[in-house]
Amino acid sequence: YYPLLFLLGRSSNRLLMLAPFAALPFLALCLLFSTAPAQAASAGYSDIPSGHWSKESVARATELGLFQGVGDGLFGRGQPIPRAAFVTALVRLFGWDEVSPSTPAFTDVEPHRWFYAAVETALAHGVMDAGGAFRPDKSITRAEVSAIVNRMLEREADPAYLAAHQAELLEFRDLPATHWAYDHIMEAANGHTYVSAASGETWTGLK
Repeated sequence: YYPLLFLLGRSSNRLLMLAPFAALPFLALCLLFSTAPAQAASAGYSDIPSGHWSKESVARATELGLFQGVGDGLFGRGQPIPRAAFVTALVRLFGWDEVSPSTPAFTDVEPHRWFYAAVETALAHGVMDAGGAFRPDKSITRAEVSAIVNRMLEREADPAYLAAHQAELLEFRDLPATHWAYDHIMEAANGHTYVSAASGETWTGLK
């Protein structure tokens, strides 16, 4: 298994785990897993200049219907991704059939909201936990993205291996082992070999 660290971003060995996950890394994530059919769409955004490295990828993501930009002809380059927009793009990306239960799973995601079906659908596919507040307008963080991606891929770290080989792991100065997303981020950041079983992954080495 090879790491997905490039999707998280880091600087000076700091994950910036509470920092918002921005539009272009999310675009890379979507195109990496994309199986959606293309749709006719305009991909001209004034904040993506003609020579920018992401222009073709942005155009492709727009054609796939994963993004419509943020309005006023802007893609939103460098802007954080709201949690509601993130799960909406995931549902589009995987082509999941949307569900709209009569009773909301979250206290702040009411049935009349534009993202209601997408949030409920993502929940039904096990990429996040139910209950309490979803915080749809809050920017999704890198730590949250790592957890969702691992759940999508049915990946999980081996806590026993992490504890026994901590000195060999790629770690981050701002990520203590007590953080709720530590195992998820170690899974995403460290390439490894493993044996899979019903109980989860057993890591056998690092790459």
